[in-house]
Amino acid sequence: MNIIKSDGGYWYANNQSIDTVATVENHNSRPEIASAVNRAWGNPICNKKIYPIDLQSIVCAGYGLASRISSTLLGSQQDQYVAFTYKGSSSPLNSTVFTIRVAQKVN
Repeated sequence: MNIIKSDGGYWYANNQSIDTVATVENHNSRPEIASAVNRAWGNPICNKKIYPIDLQSIVCAGYGLASRISSTLLGSQQDQYVAFTYKGSSSPLNSTVFTIRVAQKVN
């Protein structure tokens, strides 16, 4: 699980050290993060051509979904991601705005 700050950096990562968390690159461009953040700010990405019909309602409800190979972690295994942005402020760069993301390896 990751808790991602509004600026795209990490607050927490259960699979990385504190030193690594402090230096992780901006994650706001990751598809699952971008989708969750866009929905939180009133611009949902509910494109029917991108998501299968059984996932559209989940995405339109604010969850970002992606299936991809991680560009942060070493390896070439596919991961599935789900992200949700919590917005406790009307300012996108407020510290009460963050995204929670979980990942699962695809076997």
